[in-house]
Amino acid sequence: MSQNLSYNESAECWFRGDLGQIPSALGTLGSYLAIRGVNEETWKGIELAVAEALNNAVIHGCKDREDEGVLLQWNWSGETLVVTVHDPSQFMPEFASADLPEDPLAEEGRGHFLMATLMDEVAHLQVNGHHALEMKKKLGPMSWSPHVLADYEETLNSLVTELGSCYENLSAVFRFSEILATATNFTEFSETVLDQLNRLVKAQQSYLRLQTQDASMLWQVVSVGEPLAEFPLSLEMTQECLELEVFKTRVGKDFETGSSLPSDDPLHPVQGAIRVCPIFFQQDVLGCLAVLRPAHGHPFLAAEAALIRVVADFLGIAYVAELSKERSKQEEMARRELEIASSIQQSLLPNVFPEHPPYQTFGICRSAREVGGDYFDLIPLENRGLLLVIADVMGKGMPAALLATIFRTAVRARLDLAGTPGQLLTEVNRQLASDLDNLDMFITAKLVFLSYEDHMIHYADAGHCPILIRRKNQPALLQIQADGFPLGVSDHFEYPAETFQIEPGDVLTMITDGVYEGFGEKGLDYLMQQILKLEHRNLPDWCNRLLSLSEGNVEATPLRDDRTILVLERKS
Repeated sequence: MSQNLSYNESAECWFRGDLGQIPSALGTLGSYLAIRGVNEETWKGIELAVAEALNNAVIHGCKDREDEGVLLQWNWSGETLVVTVHDPSQFMPEFASADLPEDPLAEEGRGHFLMATLMDEVAHLQVNGHHALEMKKKLGPMSWSPHVLADYEETLNSLVTELGSCYENLSAVFRFSEILATATNFTEFSETVLDQLNRLVKAQQSYLRLQTQDASMLWQVVSVGEPLAEFPLSLEMTQECLELEVFKTRVGKDFETGSSLPSDDPLHPVQGAIRVCPIFFQQDVLGCLAVLRPAHGHPFLAAEAALIRVVADFLGIAYVAELSKERSKQEEMARRELEIASSIQQSLLPNVFPEHPPYQTFGICRSAREVGGDYFDLIPLENRGLLLVIADVMGKGMPAALLATIFRTAVRARLDLAGTPGQLLTEVNRQLASDLDNLDMFITAKLVFLSYEDHMIHYADAGHCPILIRRKNQPALLQIQADGFPLGVSDHFEYPAETFQIEPGDVLTMITDGVYEGFGEKGLDYLMQQILKLEHRNLPDWCNRLLSLSEGNVEATPLRDDRTILVLERKS
């Protein structure tokens, strides 16, 4: 190389503050210097000095700075190599002696002594507000190593080959995207993609395993190509083998032949190259993909390994998409079933309210979900009277709705006892108690029989809310309640009945606890105050305004319980 020419080259590498990354950084610098003629002995001195600087940068400069790292820069200008180590700290020593400290066990001073001894100059700098250590070493003019250049030519040829593979892989990725968009199911997509992958990477067989729903094993769901061995369909999570290691560590692995694996590994019989990589979706690992080459096949190139990784990503996307599609389908079916159940439940509630002068009635039920456990009924008994029923099944949703329907059927099956609501409740409880006990559920209910002849009500109670009576010229509401356990607590309980005289102008309100629970601990008292304040126009208007009052701002606070109001009025 002519001495009249002046060369100036710069390069750098960055890594996170991890001591394990230092050998790679040193290797990069060492390769650079070896190609440019630096002998092994000179390099060893430089390597020790730079290693000391990098260790200090990681241990001290990156302390408590996990998201930052170390920048290693070098510049060969003329005959001098300048190596600069940047770290994110703002450290600047008061002084830095190049002498060995008097105490040989001292923690400080030895590193600077080592660097100053091995390099020509050492200086601490502030660069863009951060600490940098600059070291200079005069090496003379650059020279080139022929054998290293030959190695680089081989590497360059390999890179050209891989670049061609990358273009082919990019085309394959676009094809995979089209397949993913048009495939009707996950199995069809997987088989098509793995068949193309086998051709692109010259594999004889590829297969994928997915984790079972109970997370106890990996199950082989698709295999494409000519089998190279008899692989088990499932792998228990307790086994030790390459595929489970990849799944658990989430890191892909290559082997030039299966014989390198333990003899009990399912992939041990494979004589060609093996590539196993995990299948992810976002942060979740779903399974693993194994790609196998026949005997005497070459190891997988980096571009081929990258393509296999892309295929694994596509498989993860396709699998989750199918799960999501199936889940959406099931949710839609469940939603439709709930709509039907809601329609059925609404059809079982009265939509025509009996009037028998001087009495008027009205009822309204609002479920917290599509269906609920609240129920009310108004059953005329010829000209004798009227049976009013209100009930609240513990819980919400479909189970409560089914029990409410069963309760309705049981009451209507014994209308011969309607005039004696205590006996009717006792009989219904005997029918339902064992089933309710098995389900660990119960029902609160109230039955009221109104006698048209003497304007007397006979009522029985199964742990339900009291009847609230607004009477003319009375400053407070009357409450009437009979004793009784909820249905399902005991099948031997005899429900008593009480009576109450209805006077002209009385308005009887029967509710479920959801009407007042939103008002807190004193909810019932607060509700009674509001009932006294509400103007009385007609029963439908009055019931709807009372229900709206109890619901408050439903959009801000969704309903937590079903709400039902049943009203009986004796006109003046």
